[in-house]
Amino acid sequence: MSLRLIRGIHGLLMQQVRGGSLHLPPGEFRGMQNRIGGTSRANARLVPPTVDAMHDALGAFERYLHEEDTTPPLIRCGLLHYQIETIHPFNDGNGRVGRLLITLYLVWKGILDEPMLYLSAYPKTHQQEYYDRLTQVRTDGNFEAWIRFFLERIREVSRMVPQTTKRIQALERKDSDRLVAQGEGSHGLALLRGLMRQPVVTANDVARIVGVGYTKANSLISVCENLGIPRQMSPGRRNRKFMYNDYVGILREGTELSPAVD
Repeated sequence: MSLRLIRGIHGLLMQQVRGGSLHLPPGEFRGMQNRIGGTSRANARLVPPTVDAMHDALGAFERYLHEEDTTPPLIRCGLLHYQIETIHPFNDGNGRVGRLLITLYLVWKGILDEPMLYLSAYPKTHQQEYYDRLTQVRTDGNFEAWIRFFLERIREVSRMVPQTTKRIQALERKDSDRLVAQGEGSHGLALLRGLMRQPVVTANDVARIVGVGYTKANSLISVCENLGIPRQMSPGRRNRKFMYNDYVGILREGTELSPAVD
């Protein structure tokens, strides 16, 4: 867990969103002042630190990330999330990185065995209170209200995990049966397991995941596409990408975030 990792996460998350534009390079901390909301700094919801102050704050953030004390890990996690959202080190994508950081931190600290806590939904359903609580820390030092809100959302999302897991398992059983019925048991099941780790693939990805040649990978994609398992994401025959839409749809439910939470 480090600033280098956080930059790497941002680079992966934002690469397709930004297309790697020069003024918004994925994986790089911002080089200019930014703001959240409003039409100017005067009426913005948040004006993050200047670039120089941001780098100092990020250094303090990284030190706190590795400090050992008696604070319970979930509370430390809430404080770290508050810090990264307030520092706002990227021009966009800060919310995505901050939410993913929660899950990775809990895995790192051994609270979770697997990154199964999917936190993208909670700012959407409690967006106004989320910002209000963060603002209260900045203006009044009211950490208690923020931590209480944070822990309640962690509990709420945790209760969703078993239901989501059961739906994913049911989808896996259904699509496994369909692939076996099409005579693609061995290769089809290998691809299905791969799609649950990497739900967007190319033909080369399929060849690597399944351990077959490019021609067989395309044939397997065709069989699976006819079943509606992966679907082509864009028109054309070159550089095609396919997404396991039903699987991604389960994970996306409740996560249609407005730009303010991004």
